Amino acid sequence: MTIASPILASNGFQYAIEQSSVAGVLVCVALGVLSVIAWTVMITKFITLRRAEEENQKFLETFRTAGSPLEPFEKQVQPKGAPLFSVYAAGCRELCIHLLGSAERDELFGARVRSAERITPSQMEGIRTAMDRAVGEMALRLESRMNFLATAVSGAPFLGLLGTVWGVMDTFSGIADAGGGASLAEMAPGVSAALVTTVIGLLVAIPAMFGYNYLINHIKSMVMSLDHYAAELQTRFERRYVDYGRKLDSEIAAIAPDPTDVPVAQVAARRTKSRKTAAPPHQPSSSASETPSTEPEEPEDDFLNLGVGDDDPDARHSG
Repeated sequence: MTIASPILASNGFQYAIEQSSVAGVLVCVALGVLSVIAWTVMITKFITLRRAEEENQKFLETFRTAGSPLEPFEKQVQPKGAPLFSVYAAGCRELCIHLLGSAERDELFGARVRSAERITPSQMEGIRTAMDRAVGEMALRLESRMNFLATAVSGAPFLGLLGTVWGVMDTFSGIADAGGGASLAEMAPGVSAALVTTVIGLLVAIPAMFGYNYLINHIKSMVMSLDHYAAELQTRFERRYVDYGRKLDSEIAAIAPDPTDVPVAQVAARRTKSRKTAAPPHQPSSSASETPSTEPEEPEDDFLNLGVGDDDPDARHSG
């Protein structure tokens, strides 16, 4: 008890640090650097996401109160830090390229948009692709530096465990070199110094785990809001600038029949019609005593001789 009382009277964490070996100190320094990085990422990412939400709300109010979908783009509204604006700008640029041939904005931009011909549904697909690409790029930007938090969560406990195992190994190696039995008082400093690395590792990993879960869920909800906004913007573009009855020349050429196939189709239709309208075959008489009809039978028209008229009436009467 005389040995344990000074240890209990002092700070156990400080005592363990003072008793650490060089390997333990290096592990503690590495964990300290990892903790600084994790806290820096969590604080900066939290501030960035908070500011992005505020800017998104401001931009949504501007967009939904505008007279036309392209009005904010025409006025060159550029909110800073609004992920929704990146999706909006990508869609507007692609739409202007299809409508006007370029995305340049000048004094006559509004007049040129109002007088422009509506786009086709296939061109609208290209605009949707541009917005989806902007959503993906913004999602990657929002998730940047989150790998540091994931590393802190998964790597800090193992790094602390490495320091603990190393410290325990050094302690038992020192006891073996002493060549005698060791008491608990002699083992306590080495074991305490070994366990402190595990404590520091957990102190780094636990806050990083909570911060990572909160931030990643926040980022997922923001990416989902980007998808919803892209769908809303597509709907407004389609109502205002898309003509579903219009097709491009390339689309019309793709669905038009081949002119060389028309005669074949006509011949097949004529054959089908002649088979349906042809008279049934002559049935033989059941009685041999019946007198055959004296009325001449008209020959059936061949479907290939569509242009041939009736037979000569004089030849028919002479028969």
